[in-house]
Amino acid sequence: MIAAGIHDTGRIEQVRALGVIDLPTLQKKLNLHYTLSLDLFGSEVSTNAANTFNASLKGRFHENRIADDHRLEHATYPVLSW
Repeated sequence: MIAAGIHDTGRIEQVRALGVIDLPTLQKKLNLHYTLSLDLFGSEVSTNAANTFNASLKGRFHENRIADDHRLEHATYPVLSW
């Protein structure tokens, strides 16, 4: 941006004319996916998170668009308690 003479990150159209993604758009997408990831994974020993998954209130981002199925119907693993 500096090489192109753009010193203000808010000049979105000028930045996009260079063929790159502007910083406000990158920040917006980062904020969205970061918070979705935190909500999705949370704490692995959280019964609240487990309950919301079981109630289908919580899932992967655009889960209905994903063709794979990640169900562990007959598999278990130990969860360590601290």
